[in-house]
Amino acid sequence: MLRAWRKLALLVIAPVLLDLLPLGRGFASLSRYSTAHVHRCRLVRLATSAASGFGNYADSLSTWAPEKRLQYISTLTEGKFDSLGDDLTKEKAGIPQCLLHAIGLAAEPVGVGIAGVDKGGSTRTKTAIQYSSDLDLNVRTTRNMTRRDRVEFKDALVALLPSYTDGWTFVHMGKKCIKLQKPLPGGRKREVDIAFMNTTFDWSGVDRAENVAFFRNKPAPQRAVKMFKFCFLDVSGLCGFHIERLAVAVCQAKKSELTAKQLHDSMLQELCGNGPQLQIVVLEATREGLGVEDEDYLREQVNRQISKMRNVCKNAGF
Repeated sequence: MLRAWRKLALLVIAPVLLDLLPLGRGFASLSRYSTAHVHRCRLVRLATSAASGFGNYADSLSTWAPEKRLQYISTLTEGKFDSLGDDLTKEKAGIPQCLLHAIGLAAEPVGVGIAGVDKGGSTRTKTAIQYSSDLDLNVRTTRNMTRRDRVEFKDALVALLPSYTDGWTFVHMGKKCIKLQKPLPGGRKREVDIAFMNTTFDWSGVDRAENVAFFRNKPAPQRAVKMFKFCFLDVSGLCGFHIERLAVAVCQAKKSELTAKQLHDSMLQELCGNGPQLQIVVLEATREGLGVEDEDYLREQVNRQISKMRNVCKNAGF
């Protein structure tokens, strides 16, 4: 009975509270009443949905413009921030069988066997979110792969994709990963990074295992990264791996345990202020280049991604 009265009270009071909600930090000034009214109605629907227990309000937030989503998330209490972060957790899904088949076939002309294919990246760090996180595939072969092997594998895979998969296409091959993508409904896309675990060459990047070790059994950093990804959903900003690296760098610099919201806010400060921990991430990203020209290209690419995210922050009033 008490719970029912609480829900009723929130349904009645939510619109009044939201009328009084300050549009200060994290909220840009709204010049037209219609825009403010639409935004206010969205907030009311979120509050009443959460109160009544109907639906997943993360689904509603995922359809918002990034700056509006960032504004709203900046107003959440620690408890509600953590709750939403947990709601974002991506459901476990298997590796597409068509991709596994194509990978096996592409290895044959190279003269290697596939010893195993495992999921890596944000799945292992538990920072994957249901709305965007890409799939990282760690491929183990029966012998070490040379650079030439990898190029031959890529060529064979590109030729196989149209006939053996359900819409996957080749994007590019970097120093470590072969990137594929597949269009999804609503203009979104899913991406896959294929990386060989045993190679004859050193790719000079940061070992992904470092991230896995850092995030293991640490729910606060996991939530912070998931919420950071969610804020910049569909922005084409930093990739999930580099967002994780930013969280690691901030935590190491702070030298004290942070809540999920504190870490998230510190990451935003680094992004908006071009902070030293963000610069560490940029430096790590450029080391993944194949050579001097490739490093320059990667540095420019990462800075473009950062600029897109900063524009969201600026439009959100940060």
